[in-house]
Amino acid sequence: MASVSSDLTSQEYFQENIIILDVETTGLNASSNRIVQLAMLKIQNNGLMTTFDNYFNPCVSRQAQTSAFRVHGICPDMLMMKAPFCDYLKEIIDFIGETKYLCGHNVAFDWKFLLEEFTRADSSFGKCLVGKNLVLIDTLKLSRKAFPQFESYKLQSLSSCLGLNITQNDLLDLKIDKPVLRIHDAMVDVLLTKKLLYKVMQTLCSTNNSGSQQLSLSELLDKHYCVVAKKT
Repeated sequence: MASVSSDLTSQEYFQENIIILDVETTGLNASSNRIVQLAMLKIQNNGLMTTFDNYFNPCVSRQAQTSAFRVHGICPDMLMMKAPFCDYLKEIIDFIGETKYLCGHNVAFDWKFLLEEFTRADSSFGKCLVGKNLVLIDTLKLSRKAFPQFESYKLQSLSSCLGLNITQNDLLDLKIDKPVLRIHDAMVDVLLTKKLLYKVMQTLCSTNNSGSQQLSLSELLDKHYCVVAKKT
């Protein structure tokens, strides 16, 4: 179930509603592999934040998950106890709602897997997802423009260079219970991506017309439209 936070004391937010997402999968090919975790953070322009974080049974053998398990550490035996992705189609569509902006680090990867899962499970839901005409924002491409001096643009490398980290307080603000913070947990990566996006926006849009804490996604895209991922 999604959790809600309205504590703005330590949270950056934006002038437009946005969803930041990340997926963990059984492999790199969207047509033959499956999503095992999807995390989303919806940030409304009033600072209210809502989360979606679920694990899914990929309905493939343990052997088929071995390589991915070494990367993300999500246990195949635990996943076998979860419901399949297709059980969550409506909940995910409802969560996205009327939000226009969808952001991720190498977001084309996440989008391709999300769309493939939707289409595979129910073509009508797949059409519904496409019909939302979401604008995809890629923090990987944005980071290359904002920080051309860096050698690596992996999320963890960027976070280290920029001094970004996730603590238990970040999770408590959103009422998320994760006793262990581990790399490649989708929600931890979502929260890192949020901090990275804010840092990138501060760098690329160094002047904020309103002078307020909020930053404008539309202003960012107007100036740096080439970093928006194409939906194919």
